[in-house]
Amino acid sequence: MPAPTGRVVMGVGSAGPQETTVAEIEARRSPMHFERIEAEFWERVRSKAQDKAREIISQAMAEAERLKATARDEGLAEGAEQARSQFETHLDEMGKAFAEILAVIQEDRKTLWASYRQDFVTLLRLAVEKTLGILLEERRRDILESLLDEALDIIDSRTDLAVTVHPDDAPMIEELLSRAAASRQGLERWRVKGDPSLTPGGVRLESRDGMADNTVDSRFAEVEQIMGRLRVDAGASPDDPGEDHGT
Repeated sequence: MPAPTGRVVMGVGSAGPQETTVAEIEARRSPMHFERIEAEFWERVRSKAQDKAREIISQAMAEAERLKATARDEGLAEGAEQARSQFETHLDEMGKAFAEILAVIQEDRKTLWASYRQDFVTLLRLAVEKTLGILLEERRRDILESLLDEALDIIDSRTDLAVTVHPDDAPMIEELLSRAAASRQGLERWRVKGDPSLTPGGVRLESRDGMADNTVDSRFAEVEQIMGRLRVDAGASPDDPGEDHGT
């Protein structure tokens, strides 16, 4: 195989093969040709760079929008959490205040019972003396007084206590009552009732039997059960030394 000569066959004419060299071809090219090629090259490079820059800028703008949206959502969530926390704190404070009010009401009821207790004892003693013809001696009076206190405690524990409000106010009062019961013992018997006849914002406190009548028959039945524990022999004399008057 002949060694390469660096010549290029351009074609075959009437005079034979037309040959030239690479150097001759390069020499025939003008400087403008290389400048145009270089300009086209840099134009392609510039176009690709611009496309890449636009892509990077677009991605950066999208990421910035995403970060702004995330920050906005987190800010809204944080604001909502702060508002919820403040609302819960306000409800707790209102619940504690409500508990104090109900506790004062219950304490006033106990004070009322205590103020009338002696009158109940005297009235009940007279009724028993008249009905059974028994004169209760001093010790039995003490026992009767103690048992009546027990009966009144039973009566008080079975009283149905209610906070009556307009139906629109009931959910809020129920929430306050729940918080009040959680912060103070003794409020478990309270409940909430709705009454459309009440003006919104108004409150009425009620018991099942009312403070005046108190269903005397049912309450006397409670006292009568305790009186049954006083096993007094109607035929025995109160001064009989053989009888134990403390039983």
